[in-house]
Amino acid sequence: MITRFENVKQVIDLLNDNNVNYLILRNFENLLDDQIYVGGHEDIDFLCENSMTVIEVLGALSNRKKEDLTHYHIFVGGNRVNLDLRSVGDGYYCEEWQKDMLTHKQEYNGFYIMSDEHYYYSLIYHAIIQKVRFTEEYQVRLTKMADDLGISIDDNQQQNFIKSLDQYMKRCGYKYVYTRDLSIPLRFNLVDHTLIQNDIVLRLGRVKFSVIKGLYEIACRIYQLVFSK
Repeated sequence: MITRFENVKQVIDLLNDNNVNYLILRNFENLLDDQIYVGGHEDIDFLCENSMTVIEVLGALSNRKKEDLTHYHIFVGGNRVNLDLRSVGDGYYCEEWQKDMLTHKQEYNGFYIMSDEHYYYSLIYHAIIQKVRFTEEYQVRLTKMADDLGISIDDNQQQNFIKSLDQYMKRCGYKYVYTRDLSIPLRFNLVDHTLIQNDIVLRLGRVKFSVIKGLYEIACRIYQLVFSK
């Protein structure tokens, strides 16, 4: 199975030739520029119908001892390129939205991306809900995207982007959902709680993960204090 490619175009061509249902989630503008992957600093974010299909077609290798169908890598031009594989039903976005993203995808430079509207609102979700803080970089980027789409956002503050996202989610019948990937922060305290799909099992798993992570961080700080003297 091929796990080494000469360039990213070869990767995309292989997916297309095998009729894999996928799209690039974001940061696709320079996807085919092989130089950005030198040193392993860039990854490729996919949404696909079935991540196992992508893994098998590309011969991707797992980044984890226990395969999670999400974190994988291949080699392009001698550089390791990480793949972030999100798939329908994994809770990265709600399943209905993920299906709509793939249904309405569009071609761009030989590969597939979301429609402009899906991209804009999914990026608000990613930049604010799935991050510990809303960075200026994302604020500027989303402001320009809103202008291009003719969407009015008052003073471009975090709460106004969230208000816009809440309205969109409600209009489309989408929900905020708990992802199975516990490494992703979810700031659901910021959104309309009536739009949160409550999954007790995933919610408790996230609480357990946070507690364990917190205890580990405390233990590390104690270790440093004791042995740094």
